[in-house]
Amino acid sequence: MGKSKLFKKLKLKILPPIIWFLMYFIGKTTKFTVIGEENYKKTKGPVIFAFWHNRIFLSVYYYRYILKRKNICVLASPSRDGEMLARTLNKLGFSQARGSSKHYGKNALTMMLESLENGFDGAIVPDGPQGPKYKVKEGVIRIAKKAGIPLIPVAYNVSRKKVLSTWDSFILPLPFSRAVLIYGEPLYIYSNESDEEYSRLLEKRLMEITKQADEYFDR
Repeated sequence: MGKSKLFKKLKLKILPPIIWFLMYFIGKTTKFTVIGEENYKKTKGPVIFAFWHNRIFLSVYYYRYILKRKNICVLASPSRDGEMLARTLNKLGFSQARGSSKHYGKNALTMMLESLENGFDGAIVPDGPQGPKYKVKEGVIRIAKKAGIPLIPVAYNVSRKKVLSTWDSFILPLPFSRAVLIYGEPLYIYSNESDEEYSRLLEKRLMEITKQADEYFDR
């Protein structure tokens, strides 16, 4: 095995527990303000949460450790970065389907739909795994349409953060921050409307709550 392959293998083994620890520690020291949680709680049965790629960190933490839930299936990319995410999700006790919000394979779709039918929630990053940033791909709409369950837009911002130099400008919260987490209105997908139209609507709703979150600490 070459040095490059060995290094990549070591990264996949070492980094997921470190990421999980950072997520847990930072989340534990964060004070949350939640807006619109009734939008999630008023739905009956499972939902699919949709949040931007750069807002994964605390969205996942809040579901697992504040709501104390782990019955969720997350769509994770089959790429190397997706493998890193998948191994971190394993540490959280989450299920995952390996696909992307644009190109999900038959197995990923089957696994996601089976999980939703069994009462699990779903989570999809509609601009992942490689962007473009803040652009919804239609795969998320097709999954929600096939499952017949609503999409819940989610966004957050924090008072103290490091914005990374990545394609998505990933937001890394710093310890002892204040966070605002916003649930948007449920988006119900009906078969008589086009996937393209729903993609635009989901993108619009996500951008509205993202703007609300980003302006929250400017008041």
